[in-house]
Amino acid sequence: MKKGKVENNSWLDLFFQRDVHIIGLTLKFVELDLWWLITYRARRVLDRKFGIENRITYYYPGIYEDSMRSELEMFKANEISVKVVGKDHNEFYYSQVLDQIQRQIR
Repeated sequence: MKKGKVENNSWLDLFFQRDVHIIGLTLKFVELDLWWLITYRARRVLDRKFGIENRITYYYPGIYEDSMRSELEMFKANEISVKVVGKDHNEFYYSQVLDQIQRQIR
């Protein structure tokens, strides 16, 4: 990564190079592999050795605001942007999230 040469052999590489939008995952703390990756990336962002400039955004419906408070705080502490979209976890929620992402990538 220091030399700007990453071969994109896996989806993990995207966490360091491309904007990532996370939808539909609760990312509870038992998902250790993903939390390790998120905290590892945050440490690399802070030490500024690799020039990581991509953004990671986590989308969630408002109905989970209270039950996910710990996870949401950890996202913010680890340089992950969090966005509440609507209230309920239904088809309309996914439609709204996809619309927001589409507007960002245009």
